[in-house]
Amino acid sequence: MQPGNERPQPPPMPGGYPPPPQQQYYQPPPPPSGKVPTWLWILLGVGCGGGVLFIAVMAAILFPVFSQARTKARQTSCMSNLKQLSLGTLMYVQDYDEMMPPATQWVTQTTPYVKNDRTYRCPLVAVANPRGYGYAFNSNLSKFALAKINQPYATGMLFESANTEINASDPLSSVVTPYRHDGFDIFAYVDGHVKSIREGEPIPQATP
Repeated sequence: MQPGNERPQPPPMPGGYPPPPQQQYYQPPPPPSGKVPTWLWILLGVGCGGGVLFIAVMAAILFPVFSQARTKARQTSCMSNLKQLSLGTLMYVQDYDEMMPPATQWVTQTTPYVKNDRTYRCPLVAVANPRGYGYAFNSNLSKFALAKINQPYATGMLFESANTEINASDPLSSVVTPYRHDGFDIFAYVDGHVKSIREGEPIPQATP
């Protein structure tokens, strides 16, 4: 290196040597004490209480909904039952010279066409009385000729009855009141159609 181009040197440290680098030691976290903090107990208590309150509120909201859905399902099942019974009865009529079955034996006579005893039982009646039936036949149609019925579309043939015995029959005098399915009763007409009628509305006629 040429004279005059020397690099400036740092001033010497006291003692002639730089200080040694400081060593950093890892400090492990203190071991858990094993006690649940007070704030956590408070949070859990509020959370549990809130959960119970939430469940209670949801139950209060959903219970009527589930109850209504169950009632509607039973009403639909009842309509299906009476539809099958009306078709079974009309099949009997076709096989017996277009004569209606005897009112006192209408279940017995139509069973070969329906082939399911549960169809003769209203689902709501079965809840309270597994042996109950709940449907009745219009006794005014007993052994009546189909051709002589003036208004089959307006004449009741099968209906929901307060008489839960097998082969129940009367001239629509035992219609369930108050109506069985949340303000509705189901009626089957001579022409085979089924209708859900609200309480207070006109029911089918009983005379052929």
